[in-house]
Amino acid sequence: MSGKRIVLVGGGGHCRSVIGLFRDPSHELIGVLDPAIVGNVLGIPVLGGDEHLHELAGQGHAFLVTAGHVGDATLRIRLCNAILEAGGTLATVLAPSSTVVEGAVIGEGTTVGHGAVVNSNSRIGTNCIINSRALVEHDAEIGDHVHIATGAIVNGHGSVGNGTLIGSGAVVLHEVRIGEGCIIGAGAVVVGDVPDGATVMGVPAKPLQR
Repeated sequence: MSGKRIVLVGGGGHCRSVIGLFRDPSHELIGVLDPAIVGNVLGIPVLGGDEHLHELAGQGHAFLVTAGHVGDATLRIRLCNAILEAGGTLATVLAPSSTVVEGAVIGEGTTVGHGAVVNSNSRIGTNCIINSRALVEHDAEIGDHVHIATGAIVNGHGSVGNGTLIGSGAVVLHEVRIGEGCIIGAGAVVVGDVPDGATVMGVPAKPLQR
């Protein structure tokens, strides 16, 4: 990403964290879209709600979804789709302290947080959060709209399906496949494949009994 004027979409706690990733003076934060907030977010003006997407897209601004994802990716998916339907482009933001190794691919609209590592030949999808100190190891495949939370690890050749949350400090072992729309609880150690829509917790991770 170089020299973009960026609008953040969603003004809560994750938005404040993302603002802290911007250290390159060539990138200008234009404002925040969030209908529930008036005034500013850490000094960045709130421009209104997503009814302004078409206008701002027409002005050539890029967008970044900064609503969080703590188990349900629906809002982030909706906002991402709304941006694209309005003709907007998605910004990709890498923290200065993050490491993206040669051969890794980072999708549009993804943020890579402070101290995070994305290793060689791994692929990260669109509109993902690779949060602070998360590790995505070599040859891993991360789908769209995924949140790899703080300190979580996806080991080599692992895969994570669209819309899944890998909770803080969780570990996905080598070659394990996680389905779409899953929740992997904080601190879990996932030793076997997880089907679509499952919630697993514990060491070793087991399905949550409802």
